[in-house]
Amino acid sequence: MLKGFSQKIWFIWFVVLPMMMFAANDSALGKFKGEFETQVENTASDVASMVNTFVSVIGVLWLVILLIIVMFNKERMMEHIKGIIAVSVILGIVWGISKSLI
Repeated sequence: MLKGFSQKIWFIWFVVLPMMMFAANDSALGKFKGEFETQVENTASDVASMVNTFVSVIGVLWLVILLIIVMFNKERMMEHIKGIIAVSVILGIVWGISKSLI
């Protein structure tokens, strides 16, 4: 009886212990957790900024290429209009997602 009770207490202790350690902000692990979260957020923001810049450049190049195609061969563009719209939508979605993460 006492052995089962003791095992339950130890089980509860080991389940609750990590929550107590990570919930305390003034402990070493709490500070480490805060610093880690800050670094992850900064890194994610930097990566999103790079993706946003890349997609913006590709989008401008895509627009210039489309305008050149329209100037010289409008029929060729009309043949591939579904692909052109799909690529434009994908670029817009990726740009919007990366902009929201900055």
